[in-house]
Amino acid sequence: MFLYTSRILSFGAGFILMLVLVAAGVPAALAAGPSVSTATTTIALTIHPGPLSLTVGTPSASTTVVRNDSEHEIDYTLPVTVTDARGTGAGWTLSLQNNGETTTQFAQTMVIQGLTITGSEDSMCPNTISTISAPIVVPVGTGVAPVSVFNAPPDTGMGICTLNLMIVEFGPASAPVNTSSDAFTFALTSGMPIL
Repeated sequence: MFLYTSRILSFGAGFILMLVLVAAGVPAALAAGPSVSTATTTIALTIHPGPLSLTVGTPSASTTVVRNDSEHEIDYTLPVTVTDARGTGAGWTLSLQNNGETTTQFAQTMVIQGLTITGSEDSMCPNTISTISAPIVVPVGTGVAPVSVFNAPPDTGMGICTLNLMIVEFGPASAPVNTSSDAFTFALTSGMPIL
Protein backbone atom coordinates (compact mmCIF):
# COMPACT_ATOMS: atom_id res chain seq x y z
CA MET A 1 0.00 0.00 0.00
CA PHE A 2 2.89 2.33 0.84
CA LEU A 3 4.48 1.71 -2.61
CA TYR A 4 1.21 2.50 -4.38
CA THR A 5 0.79 5.72 -2.41
CA SER A 6 4.39 6.71 -3.14
CA ARG A 7 3.86 6.33 -6.90
CA ILE A 8 0.71 8.44 -6.80
CA LEU A 9 2.51 11.17 -4.88
CA SER A 10 5.49 11.12 -7.33
CA PHE A 11 3.18 11.37 -10.33
CA GLY A 12 1.20 14.15 -8.72
CA ALA A 13 4.36 16.09 -7.82
CA GLY A 14 5.66 15.78 -11.40
CA PHE A 15 2.33 16.96 -12.80
CA ILE A 16 2.23 19.95 -10.44
CA LEU A 17 5.82 20.87 -11.40
CA MET A 18 4.82 20.84 -15.10
CA LEU A 19 1.89 23.14 -14.39
CA VAL A 20 4.11 25.55 -12.45
CA LEU A 21 6.72 25.67 -15.29
CA VAL A 22 4.08 26.27 -17.97
CA ALA A 23 2.45 28.97 -15.84
CA ALA A 24 5.85 30.59 -15.40
CA GLY A 25 6.27 30.79 -19.19
CA VAL A 26 8.69 27.88 -19.72
CA PRO A 27 7.69 26.01 -22.90
CA ALA A 28 6.46 22.48 -22.35
CA ALA A 29 9.16 21.09 -24.67
CA LEU A 30 11.88 22.49 -22.40
CA ALA A 31 10.10 21.36 -19.30
CA ALA A 32 9.88 17.82 -20.72
CA GLY A 33 13.64 17.52 -21.25
CA PRO A 34 16.24 18.03 -24.04
CA SER A 35 14.92 18.84 -27.51
CA VAL A 36 16.22 18.13 -31.00
CA SER A 37 16.83 21.00 -33.39
CA THR A 38 16.74 20.42 -37.16
CA ALA A 39 17.59 22.54 -40.17
CA THR A 40 17.35 21.97 -43.91
CA THR A 41 19.69 23.46 -46.48
CA THR A 42 20.41 23.10 -50.20
CA ILE A 43 23.99 22.72 -51.43
CA ALA A 44 24.84 23.47 -55.06
CA LEU A 45 27.47 21.10 -56.45
CA THR A 46 29.38 21.93 -59.62
CA ILE A 47 31.24 19.27 -61.61
CA HIS A 48 34.04 20.87 -63.59
CA PRO A 49 35.14 19.20 -66.83
CA GLY A 50 38.51 17.50 -66.95
CA PRO A 51 40.87 16.86 -69.86
CA LEU A 52 40.81 14.71 -72.96
CA SER A 53 44.38 13.42 -72.99
CA LEU A 54 46.58 10.46 -73.88
CA THR A 55 49.79 8.83 -72.75
CA VAL A 56 51.79 6.18 -74.59
CA GLY A 57 53.25 3.35 -72.54
CA THR A 58 56.26 1.12 -73.05
CA PRO A 59 55.88 -1.52 -75.76
CA SER A 60 56.15 -5.17 -74.90
CA ALA A 61 59.33 -6.99 -75.86
CA SER A 62 59.27 -7.52 -79.58
CA THR A 63 59.69 -10.87 -81.22
CA THR A 64 61.21 -11.27 -84.64
CA VAL A 65 60.06 -14.04 -86.92
CA VAL A 66 61.61 -14.86 -90.29
CA ARG A 67 58.53 -15.49 -92.39
CA ASN A 68 60.44 -16.55 -95.48
CA ASP A 69 63.69 -15.81 -97.26
CA SER A 70 62.60 -12.32 -98.21
CA GLU A 71 60.74 -10.95 -95.18
CA HIS A 72 61.08 -10.46 -91.42
CA GLU A 73 58.16 -9.90 -89.05
CA ILE A 74 58.36 -8.00 -85.75
CA ASP A 75 55.46 -8.37 -83.29
CA TYR A 76 54.81 -6.25 -80.18
CA THR A 77 52.02 -4.70 -78.13
CA LEU A 78 51.88 -0.96 -77.47
CA PRO A 79 49.64 0.38 -74.65
CA VAL A 80 47.99 3.76 -75.12
CA THR A 81 45.94 5.27 -72.27
CA VAL A 82 43.17 7.72 -73.11
CA THR A 83 41.62 9.84 -70.37
CA ASP A 84 38.25 11.38 -71.16
CA ALA A 85 37.22 13.36 -68.09
CA ARG A 86 35.23 16.02 -69.97
CA GLY A 87 31.85 14.64 -68.90
CA THR A 88 30.28 15.49 -72.25
CA GLY A 89 30.00 12.03 -73.81
CA ALA A 90 31.13 13.52 -77.14
CA GLY A 91 33.32 10.53 -78.02
CA TRP A 92 36.87 10.64 -79.37
CA THR A 93 39.15 9.35 -82.11
CA LEU A 94 42.73 8.10 -81.80
CA SER A 95 44.95 8.36 -84.87
CA LEU A 96 48.51 7.22 -85.51
CA GLN A 97 51.23 8.41 -87.87
CA ASN A 98 54.37 6.30 -88.38
CA ASN A 99 57.06 8.70 -89.56
CA GLY A 100 59.51 5.90 -90.18
CA GLU A 101 62.52 4.77 -88.25
CA THR A 102 65.10 7.06 -86.79
CA THR A 103 68.00 4.65 -87.32
CA THR A 104 67.62 2.08 -90.11
CA GLN A 105 64.71 1.72 -92.48
CA PHE A 106 63.63 -1.80 -91.55
CA ALA A 107 59.85 -1.59 -91.66
CA GLN A 108 58.19 -1.28 -95.01
CA THR A 109 54.71 -2.15 -93.79
CA MET A 110 53.01 -1.76 -90.42
CA VAL A 111 49.71 -3.42 -89.48
CA ILE A 112 47.66 -3.20 -86.31
CA GLN A 113 46.44 -6.80 -86.15
CA GLY A 114 44.14 -6.33 -83.19
CA LEU A 115 43.31 -4.20 -80.20
CA THR A 116 41.89 -4.68 -76.72
CA ILE A 117 40.38 -1.99 -74.51
CA THR A 118 40.22 -2.10 -70.73
CA GLY A 119 39.19 0.29 -68.02
CA SER A 120 38.05 0.49 -64.44
CA GLU A 121 34.55 -0.61 -63.45
CA ASP A 122 33.34 2.98 -63.18
CA SER A 123 34.55 3.88 -66.68
CA MET A 124 32.66 3.60 -69.94
CA CYS A 125 35.57 1.75 -71.59
CA PRO A 126 34.68 -1.96 -71.60
CA ASN A 127 31.45 -1.29 -73.52
CA THR A 128 33.13 0.89 -76.14
CA ILE A 129 32.91 -0.57 -79.65
CA SER A 130 34.91 1.23 -82.31
CA THR A 131 33.59 1.61 -85.84
CA ILE A 132 37.17 1.01 -87.02
CA SER A 133 38.17 -2.64 -87.12
CA ALA A 134 41.48 -4.47 -87.47
CA PRO A 135 43.56 -5.19 -89.40
CA ILE A 136 44.54 -1.56 -89.94
CA VAL A 137 47.38 -0.79 -92.34
CA VAL A 138 49.50 2.17 -91.20
CA PRO A 139 51.72 3.70 -93.91
CA VAL A 140 55.39 4.08 -92.99
CA GLY A 141 57.48 7.10 -93.97
CA THR A 142 58.07 10.79 -93.48
CA GLY A 143 55.06 12.96 -94.21
CA VAL A 144 52.51 10.13 -94.48
CA ALA A 145 48.96 10.92 -93.43
CA PRO A 146 47.80 9.75 -89.99
CA VAL A 147 45.40 6.81 -89.83
CA SER A 148 42.45 6.56 -87.44
CA VAL A 149 42.98 3.41 -85.38
CA PHE A 150 40.16 3.60 -82.80
CA ASN A 151 37.15 5.71 -82.00
CA ALA A 152 34.77 5.90 -79.08
CA PRO A 153 31.24 6.68 -80.26
CA PRO A 154 29.18 9.25 -78.31
CA ASP A 155 28.39 8.29 -74.70
CA THR A 156 31.24 5.74 -74.57
CA GLY A 157 34.98 5.88 -73.85
CA MET A 158 34.53 8.07 -70.78
CA GLY A 159 36.96 7.61 -67.90
CA ILE A 160 40.46 6.15 -68.17
CA CYS A 161 40.73 3.62 -71.01
CA THR A 162 43.81 1.59 -71.93
CA LEU A 163 44.11 0.43 -75.54
CA ASN A 164 46.59 -2.35 -76.24
CA LEU A 165 47.60 -2.13 -79.90
CA MET A 166 48.89 -5.45 -81.27
CA ILE A 167 51.34 -4.32 -83.94
CA VAL A 168 53.18 -6.23 -86.64
CA GLU A 169 55.88 -4.64 -88.78
CA PHE A 170 57.24 -6.29 -91.90
CA GLY A 171 60.63 -5.62 -93.46
CA PRO A 172 63.11 -7.20 -95.83
CA ALA A 173 65.13 -10.18 -94.65
CA SER A 174 68.21 -8.35 -95.92
CA ALA A 175 67.84 -5.62 -93.27
CA PRO A 176 70.94 -5.42 -91.04
CA VAL A 177 70.77 -6.77 -87.51
CA ASN A 178 70.26 -3.59 -85.56
CA THR A 179 68.00 -1.86 -83.07
CA SER A 180 65.52 0.36 -84.82
CA SER A 181 63.31 3.07 -83.33
CA ASP A 182 59.99 4.04 -84.86
CA ALA A 183 58.89 7.67 -84.68
CA PHE A 184 55.16 7.46 -83.90
CA THR A 185 52.87 10.45 -83.58
CA PHE A 186 49.55 9.83 -81.84
CA ALA A 187 46.72 12.34 -81.98
CA LEU A 188 43.51 12.38 -79.95
CA THR A 189 40.57 14.42 -81.21
CA SER A 190 37.08 14.97 -79.92
CA GLY A 191 34.22 13.28 -81.75
CA MET A 192 34.07 10.74 -84.55
CA PRO A 193 36.01 10.89 -87.80
CA ILE A 194 34.31 11.64 -91.08
CA LEU A 195 34.69 8.41 -93.05
